[in-house]
Amino acid sequence: ESAVTCHRPTFAALNFTGSDWALLVRDNFCRRFRNDCRETARMAANPLGDSVLGFSVDLYKQLVSENSQHGNIFCSPFSISAALSMALGGARSNTAKELSEILQVDSDAIHTQFSGFFSKLPGYAEDVKLHVANRMYCEQTYPVLESYLSLLKDSYEATIESVDFRNNSESVREQVNAWVEKTTESKIKNLLPSGSVDALTTLILVNAIYFKGLWKSQFNTRATRSSDFHLDSKNKKQVDTMYQKSSFKMASCDDLDVTALEIPYQGGKTSMVVLLPNDIEGLAKLEERLTDLKLKNLFNMLRSQSDVELYLPKFKLEHAIGLKKTLQAMGIKDFFSHKADLSAISEAGNLVATDVVHKAFVEVNEEGTEAAAATAVVMMCRCAVMPMMTHKFVVDHPFMFLIRSHDPEVVLFMGSIREL
Repeated sequence: ESAVTCHRPTFAALNFTGSDWALLVRDNFCRRFRNDCRETARMAANPLGDSVLGFSVDLYKQLVSENSQHGNIFCSPFSISAALSMALGGARSNTAKELSEILQVDSDAIHTQFSGFFSKLPGYAEDVKLHVANRMYCEQTYPVLESYLSLLKDSYEATIESVDFRNNSESVREQVNAWVEKTTESKIKNLLPSGSVDALTTLILVNAIYFKGLWKSQFNTRATRSSDFHLDSKNKKQVDTMYQKSSFKMASCDDLDVTALEIPYQGGKTSMVVLLPNDIEGLAKLEERLTDLKLKNLFNMLRSQSDVELYLPKFKLEHAIGLKKTLQAMGIKDFFSHKADLSAISEAGNLVATDVVHKAFVEVNEEGTEAAAATAVVMMCRCAVMPMMTHKFVVDHPFMFLIRSHDPEVVLFMGSIREL
């Protein structure tokens, strides 16, 4: 990685049409921190967080590439990583190698790391709901190794359901969807679309995650007003924009040409980080240059600033993705082919993944954030730092955002808004 300078940001002039909000004037503030990000990236060992962060950035960049930098993106890298890690526990030879490389994990240690995370979830934080559930649906006539069942139960706290895919595949599909809907408090519906499950389906691994957090400092609904959101340098639209003046952690990075602001949720163990490009059309540049190391460095440079005026649009997203082609492009080949070696799941063999289905939801409003996601791996038998002064952080053009936990540091959700 090239050296990256992170510092307190400068801001361009911004005007909110039809309101009495003040102009934000560019000024070259003195830079209080001129540290090389490599020196500031020294964090406590966090292998799960590091692997999920690396996977998050790679997955996000691949999704951006497939979308040709158009439209909004939202997903839960944590959910996808958990589902694939459960599959990794049953993989051998090159199939395991490909999965572990893409997930950026040690194939033996990752299960213990997930176990440690799941053990912390009960009563995770005051006024925050963070529920993660794992389940395996297995054809009742298919012999699954006891060692694999024990791994799912012990490391992922997964429940095991024996079902009749051969004669009632549609009923099983509905059963999976009903469980996901209940687990995500009705935010993720119809995870598995019609036709995704049939009589040849043998096993489905499902991870579902639900998050609801109240802002530590809530926005006053009376301060919300309609303002411009610039889609690009020529087009804009009016959107409901929230406002509050409070203390927030902020940082800036020259190489990414971005300013970051962290909004904490109550309880102090989760937060949203907004990455706002300094240029209206700067999101593509940010996405092109983004790496997990740069993002980690930016997180480490976040410093508390008082009297920050924050303008943040309300938004709601739902995003469904079939991840087979995405994961294949990232390097997972054998898993979806006749070469798949999932012999640690069953000695019967002949298992191959047919798809990885993911669906995510997020809503951000004055009270806080509600987000949910679910991932299903479907398998079948083969046939053949800032100056101390008042700042304005005005989110009025395309941006990225992440929702993360802090114990340990793990990216739970990640996305970008190009259109509102």
